[in-house]
Parts: sequence; structure tokens; C-alpha cells
Amino acid sequence: MMMKAIKSIRIWVLLFVAIAFMGCNRNNNSLKINFLRSNKNNTSTLKIVNFKVSSADSIYEHYKLPAYHPPGYNIILDSLPDGEYDIAFFDLYGNEKIKRVHLNGARAGTVSIVMDSIDATAFFGKTPMANLKNNSFYKIDKVQGCVASFHDGYEVEKKSDNIFIKTTNQKAHLLTKPEIEKIKQFEAELLSINGKGICGGTGIAQYSIITDKDTVRFFDNTCNWDGWNYTIRPILNSRFKE
Repeated sequence: MMMKAIKSIRIWVLLFVAIAFMGCNRNNNSLKINFLRSNKNNTSTLKIVNFKVSSADSIYEHYKLPAYHPPGYNIILDSLPDGEYDIAFFDLYGNEKIKRVHLNGARAGTVSIVMDSIDATAFFGKTPMANLKNNSFYKIDKVQGCVASFHDGYEVEKKSDNIFIKTTNQKAHLLTKPEIEKIKQFEAELLSINGKGICGGTGIAQYSIITDKDTVRFFDNTCNWDGWNYTIRPILNSRFKE
């Protein structure tokens, strides 16, 4: 009789431990969210705004106002119950995107968000560089800032099928094919983001494409586009060293 009682107690203890263990597991998930740039060598600060992590009945993280962090910054959420989680954010063009992850059984989930992901393929054939004819030119001016505006820019000219670049008061330099492709990339991205994004304001960058016929202005309202610095700036630094 005593042995039966001891055996019964052991069964109940084991059952209790199993239930408690399963209960702990149901609330022991974690989620790591990485914020990245498409170019790993680009260390420009990321602007995170209107970002939210939520489940069906709770909000776990919410960046409504801008937060500024370096690429590679991450958020780790611990002690999450089993269930589905929505990671809501805005892409470079200002479109809301949602990544969904299901967590259960003490899972450690990871989600990576490339904050400056851009696809400008459709605009390559529309760039000033792609449509430049012999004995013609165009300029691109950049202005950024509120009170003390920052000015930058370049001029491109084509002569006898050769393409040259110059800046104010600088001698023209013959462009290489890789440099021409980089300029096309910048111009295509500029065309693709015009009027897009959710981070407009008085300090945004404004670009002007100037030809002998007209001037067209473009506005960078995105939060994280850094096209000038990873395409044009290296060319200007290389060709026109101060």
C-alpha cells in the first residue's frame, strides 16, 4: 500500500514538473531584429521611424518618432509567449511592409531589415547619362540644409563618344566605364525616389538636373537613401582631390 502511494506521488510530481516546464517554454521565446544597409561598407547612420513589433493582443516595440542608430544595430525582445509576431516598418519608398514570424517552444527568432533596399533597374535607361549625346552636357546640383545650405554637384559632357566630368573651377576628367556605370546607378536611384518616402522636411536634399533646355528638380524624402555618398562622392574625391 505504501509503495503504491509513493509511486502515485512520483507520477504527480513528474506531471507537475512537465506542465511547469511546458508553461515556461510557452513564454520563453526571443526575437532579434537587425537593422542593416545594403552596402556593408556604408556606415552612415540609419533613421528608424514608424517601426513596430506586435502580436494579436500586444505591442512589444514601437518607434513612432525617429531613432538614429548605426548599421548593424539590433533589438532583442525576450520572454515572448508562443504565437505570431508582425514586424511592421516602412521601406525606402514609404510603403509599409510587414515581416511575420512564428515563435514557439523557446525559439530564438531572427529578422533582418535592409533599411535602404532599392531597385532602380527600370530607370537606368531614363538617366541623363544614358541619354547623353555627343556635343551635349548636363549638370546635377545638390543642395541640403536649412540655414547654412550645403552645395555640391557635377557636370558631364560628351565629346567624340568620350564622357568627361568636372566640378566648379576644376579641369574636366575622362570617365572610365565603371565610373559611368556608378553615375548611371546614382541617377537611376534619384529618379526612382523622387517624391517618395516619409521623412521629408526643411533639411532634405534637393537635386536639380540642368540641361541647355530646362531644369528639373528632385526631392529626397526618404529616410535612409545615401546614394550620393556611395556612388558620386568617391568619384569626385578621386578625380578632384583638394
